[in-house]
Amino acid sequence: MSEKNKSKDWNIYEKIVAIIEQQLDPEANVEQDVKLPVIGSPSGAKRQCDIVIRQGRPPRETISIVEAQKRGRKVEINEFSGWLTKRDEVGAQHLICVSEKGYPISVKEKAEKEGPSV
Repeated sequence: MSEKNKSKDWNIYEKIVAIIEQQLDPEANVEQDVKLPVIGSPSGAKRQCDIVIRQGRPPRETISIVEAQKRGRKVEINEFSGWLTKRDEVGAQHLICVSEKGYPISVKEKAEKEGPSV
């Protein structure tokens, strides 16, 4: 498969995940490919999020970030740890992980320790 087709395939996968998330909560604001500010960053750093779901209204708005992965392998523990850090840096309350290939036991165990925020 060409690089151009891989890019399209990945983008379609992400869009499908966004559509599913929107159907789960029609009242939510679901956006794809969003750069959220890192809380407290003096330089104004931002982190890219595949999908951002905003539910409710400020000051009681809940933010969930979604990592949608379409790769030829399972997500590695270091990638998952990076997503947890991203969740915390942008002040999201939830992290939703979607992977075509699934997760190894190490990721599942770490996700379980995180509780309902993952």
